[in-house]
Amino acid sequence: MAMQVVIAGGGMVGAAAALALARQGAQVTLVEALAELPAVGGVPLRVSALNPQTLNFLERLGILAGLRECGFHPYSQLQVSEGEGPVACFSAAEQGAAQLGAFVANDSVQDLLWQALQSLANVRLLRPARVTAVANGASGVTVSLDGGESIDADLLIGAEGGLSAVRQLAGIGVDGWDYHQSCLALTVRLEQEAGDTTWQCFTPTGPRAYLPLWEQWASLVWYDRPLALQSAMRLDDEALATAVRAAWPRPLPPCAIERRALFPLKRQQSQRYVKQRVVVVGDAAHLISPLAGLGANLGFADVMLLVEALAGGDIDAALKRYGCWRWPQNLAVMTAMDLCYGLFGSDQPLLRQLRGSLLGVLGQCEPLRQLGMGLASKALEQRGPFAGR
Repeated sequence: MAMQVVIAGGGMVGAAAALALARQGAQVTLVEALAELPAVGGVPLRVSALNPQTLNFLERLGILAGLRECGFHPYSQLQVSEGEGPVACFSAAEQGAAQLGAFVANDSVQDLLWQALQSLANVRLLRPARVTAVANGASGVTVSLDGGESIDADLLIGAEGGLSAVRQLAGIGVDGWDYHQSCLALTVRLEQEAGDTTWQCFTPTGPRAYLPLWEQWASLVWYDRPLALQSAMRLDDEALATAVRAAWPRPLPPCAIERRALFPLKRQQSQRYVKQRVVVVGDAAHLISPLAGLGANLGFADVMLLVEALAGGDIDAALKRYGCWRWPQNLAVMTAMDLCYGLFGSDQPLLRQLRGSLLGVLGQCEPLRQLGMGLASKALEQRGPFAGR
């Protein structure tokens, strides 16, 4: 009998888990709280920087070709600097690759995944619906929905974000803290092509980032003290554009503000990813500062490893291996990012001097840049002790 899986949360990560498990033969019920998915097209706001491994996963799921036609832009260079100091440039060419990754519109990814799910007979889509109760056991789980339906399943996957109801109902605790900073994400229309170089510049009050999107669109990411960004958020588009130019340490091409969103920065790690027959993935399992664009990639990697583990057929053995492997793997990545955040977020004179020296050396030494990129790629390469490797 096919494995019965309920997945709560139909965003990018939850929908990818549903499609991958359904293609593997599972009977999948996908529960999504929204009555309508976000509209595709127009001005994007939610974008992600996907690494090559994630892009390969989306290709295996059969949606990458469609994504390339709507809301997709490769980038080949990453520049890092502090103020007007030295610039370290990491390029795909140094790695013998065509691109470092690609910026994608989250809504386009979600829409393509849902289109693929609607064509599968072994997938049931429930929208709008929410999980209200979980009876978790050693051999199965009973999931109650707000409409009164009760579903008996072999596995429940929580993928509904940082406030995951599944995680809370299953009694899985979290550890974490606020970074005492906020992030203002802006979508802008440029007067020129966006280019293929993304850059990030560190300042005493927080980083500023430029993300080139398709055609003449770009995303600007402004990290700063919460009160400063709340004040900026209240400005009209023209005044906000002026404030952005004043806050940016590097010159920006002329641009017009089209969309904006403000959110706090928080670090959160579930105390465990697996409890009997409940698993949490993506933001339900871990929240990380978007400083390096790792959040979506870590979530997709959760799905890849979980699906690979479950391919062996023994659910309990697969969940045990997955939980024991994936939790410390993500913790290591999150800890490394916290160290980087602490190094570049401090105003201590010695650390400022260390940062400047480090960026100066990286900017001048190509072998060292290649070594750093190689080590980063290995650290972020999501592998597990599962079948098929």
